[in-house]
Amino acid sequence: MRHNYSISKSKRAKAMAKTSGLCWYCGAPATGLDHVVPRTRKHIQRVAPKHGIDNLLPACTPCNQRKGNRLMEEFRKSRAGTRFWGDRLLPATTCFSARAR
Repeated sequence: MRHNYSISKSKRAKAMAKTSGLCWYCGAPATGLDHVVPRTRKHIQRVAPKHGIDNLLPACTPCNQRKGNRLMEEFRKSRAGTRFWGDRLLPATTCFSARAR
């Protein structure tokens, strides 16, 4: 399902550049953007603006659909603690899920 979100081309390009156009979760070519804090989690949106660059990650369709409306830490738990491909781009002391809160 394709959505028509109001994400500017420049913001989309910046988000895709985070991983050189590869899916944050598996490293395959990204086909779109995933909201770290899902748009459906309105109670959290005041901390992470829905289309803010820090709330957008490149993702392939299978990973984006698999994550659904879960938060990063919920998705990570469902994947049995699997390290995501993009985790290696973060400093060792950074917890991405904490940044998204």
